Amino acid sequence: MTYGARMKTQQERRRTTRAAIISATYETFAELGSADASMEAIARKAGITKGSIHYHFDNRAGLLAAVAVWLFTATEERIAAHFAAISERQTAKSYIRQLLLEQASPAGRVLFTIGDALEQQRGLMEADPYAYLCDKLNQLGVTGSVQVLAAAVMQMGRQLAYGEASGDDIDDMMAALAEGCRLE
Repeated sequence: MTYGARMKTQQERRRTTRAAIISATYETFAELGSADASMEAIARKAGITKGSIHYHFDNRAGLLAAVAVWLFTATEERIAAHFAAISERQTAKSYIRQLLLEQASPAGRVLFTIGDALEQQRGLMEADPYAYLCDKLNQLGVTGSVQVLAAAVMQMGRQLAYGEASGDDIDDMMAALAEGCRLE
């Protein structure tokens, strides 16, 4: 085996282990309904040692941020696939509706749970859902106070994620947003 082939195999193993840790963390948080899982519990679920988690992620905040980014990416992929499947152009209004539907899912709850844990640790960095949503709304051409709209969407998403509202409430939420903002 050549050095290059061995390096590729090591890189593949690292990617595979990292993905297993992220997946195990998500599954553990989804089962618990909180981000209170120990690193040992996550390691057991991933089939690795606790030391391996620390090798791949500097600390708990780094792990949580990686899971949040993974969830953001998966959410964006599902939303993009939705619009591709129905051959509809994504507008701010249609994007927000789909985002609220996503936030009503178990993944939405885990994302808010992780966001809360990261905020307490001051580790939001690139995993800040509010900043991400502001950027996305700007990309979709929202005019006016993007920050206020993003905050309202985040609050509504939080209500959906934690069961304080249901998917049936999304139309009412969209109507409330339309009153405060011009959504095309």
